[in-house]
Amino acid sequence: MDILARLQELRQTGTPCALVTVTYTQGSIPRHAGAKMIVTEADTHDTVGGGKFEDLVIADARAAIATGGASTKIYPLHEHSADSFGAICGGEVTVFIEAFLPPAHLYLVGGGHCAQAVAALAGTLGFAITVFDDRPDFRDAFADSVRYVGAPLNAQALPDAFRASDAVAVMSRNPQIDTEAVAAVVGRSDLRYLGMIGSKKKIKTVFAELASRGVSAEELARVRAPIGLDIGADTPAEIAVAVMAEILQTRRAERAE
Repeated sequence: MDILARLQELRQTGTPCALVTVTYTQGSIPRHAGAKMIVTEADTHDTVGGGKFEDLVIADARAAIATGGASTKIYPLHEHSADSFGAICGGEVTVFIEAFLPPAHLYLVGGGHCAQAVAALAGTLGFAITVFDDRPDFRDAFADSVRYVGAPLNAQALPDAFRASDAVAVMSRNPQIDTEAVAAVVGRSDLRYLGMIGSKKKIKTVFAELASRGVSAEELARVRAPIGLDIGADTPAEIAVAVMAEILQTRRAERAE
């Protein structure tokens, strides 16, 4: 299969991958500029030269898949560099590594006005969106691309593994629904962002109930409550800005670490 066709196939199926392209070469090298390879978390397609050099490229590509983004790296294939890894071809290869990841996923608990505003903004930011709400009449308030689950959130409805860019925003009409939603995900160490809307009194009540169920103080401290950056938001549209800004801030901070 042509390498670009393979890349398109992987992107269509939502498989995280990285495209590696040789952009510059100097001296004696295994493959020339323009050579490409696709790396996934499980396998590779095509080659940029083989050997220890390619092993290093694959490791760097998989690191890029884990964090997202793109980078240029230089691999010396000679012994005259501090970065030499034992190759004696005598040349040097520069590669461009670009990660292609599925869209970040936002799981929204509640389908009311604030959730509708958050979903609308998240859609423009490229998020895949799932909404949990037991009111089927609210389905029409969301874009066709939104997956609408006509039931409260539960652990069985969530992925086996969250990606670093995924987020859960809890903002239903009912404190009990919010309590159950937070309880379903607060112990998931792979979830980087969990936020809950609410007044100080509601948050205190929900946290007390969760603590009585054995949720630790450390786990509760991970819940962003009240949800969103403190920008004095009032309307649903303003709350959406605050929520999505906090989600993006969390994602960028993770990449910087």
